[in-house]
Amino acid sequence: MSENKYDLCIVGGGPAGMTLAAFAARMGLSCVVIDARSSAHSEFRGESIAPDAVWVLRYLGILDKIAPSETLDIVGLRLSDGGKQVLGIDFAEFPYPEANPAEIPQQLLLSALETLVTEKSNCLVYRNTRAVQLLRSQDGTVTGVFASDQDRNKEKFYARLTIGADGRYSTMRKLSGIQSQELALERDFLWFKMTYPEAWKAGPLFYRVNLKGNQQAVAIPTVPNLVRVGINIPKGSLKSMRSNDITVLHDVVGNLIPELLPTVREEIRSWSDTRVLDIFTTYVKKWYMPGMILIGDAAHTLSPVLGQGISHAICDAALLAFLIKDNIDQSSEEVQQVLSDFQKERELSIERARKLQLRQESLFKAKGLFPTLGRRLLYRGMNMSTAAKRKIWGNLYYAEQRNGLIKHYIETECYPVPAEPPLFAEE
Repeated sequence: MSENKYDLCIVGGGPAGMTLAAFAARMGLSCVVIDARSSAHSEFRGESIAPDAVWVLRYLGILDKIAPSETLDIVGLRLSDGGKQVLGIDFAEFPYPEANPAEIPQQLLLSALETLVTEKSNCLVYRNTRAVQLLRSQDGTVTGVFASDQDRNKEKFYARLTIGADGRYSTMRKLSGIQSQELALERDFLWFKMTYPEAWKAGPLFYRVNLKGNQQAVAIPTVPNLVRVGINIPKGSLKSMRSNDITVLHDVVGNLIPELLPTVREEIRSWSDTRVLDIFTTYVKKWYMPGMILIGDAAHTLSPVLGQGISHAICDAALLAFLIKDNIDQSSEEVQQVLSDFQKERELSIERARKLQLRQESLFKAKGLFPTLGRRLLYRGMNMSTAAKRKIWGNLYYAEQRNGLIKHYIETECYPVPAEPPLFAEE
């Protein structure tokens, strides 16, 4: 059994954990990442990176490590209801350093982050390794983790601060006893990838959301020349749905996005070509305790509506790194205050996203003639109001670039950004 000591012990090698480790490497902090997976090259659903997170990744230099052909800039969103477009968002209208969301296959993003981490001698990544117990001092302060690899070798990883970045089903949250409340939503999402349709190739790359009654399809361009498609299904209905022939799914796609139907019939031939994502949101009242904090999905699982999970995980990591950089040597009480300040700052953005997601969920599940007509009128009204679109999307996608605390730290680090854009109307 060996023992290791670091500034940061990060459990979880996803977007939150690896981004934090990349910042630590850049700042000269020693860190270790403990990840249960064998590599970054696993299958992931989430590939959409919101503009604020793209901005953070560009600051880190990560996007320079990924070939341009491996990423896509999304220029806008088109929402259709009953076959007619009711809302259009063009991201070029937002005057920020990074205006467009990006589609980056997550294994490429994590590999690029890991390269940045491991090229520094002060940071290590342990794979096929699971945290099985928290290490604590006599007063209960978390001092690291006791971990086991695939060969059952045991190691103790001591750290000044331990971070749980291990996702929506966080083991660190369970080990710590930090309380959480899960709110299950009324639907799940069935996802699959298919060839990007010829009908869309002549135009720009959009996020597309198509609604009919309480059915919804999301189509997201990705690389290489693919589109990710998500179809909402009633909560817990996967087993009964899969008892039918795959043509049931073809019919749903044809009803919602007819131009995808020929390719779906050709390429999605069995239920094994699909994956399901259980939809829920998690509330954690207090993300931290002496010596430890949760970030990303471990602290605040969001629904996949508008692709917020990965982006908030990346912004969590950036802000925590900036705040802890000059405070890691402080007393336990002072570090606790830093963690408290971190949660207060990040909760503002998280709750804005969560409330918007829950409102969208309510609209998407509308049934019947009048609720559906009301939804269409609401979206059309928003579509006609530049101020409304700028307020909603400004808070959702550009909060950090506009006036967030991360903006202060990045500008202090002399990151070149354009002159401050005018504040949007808040009415």
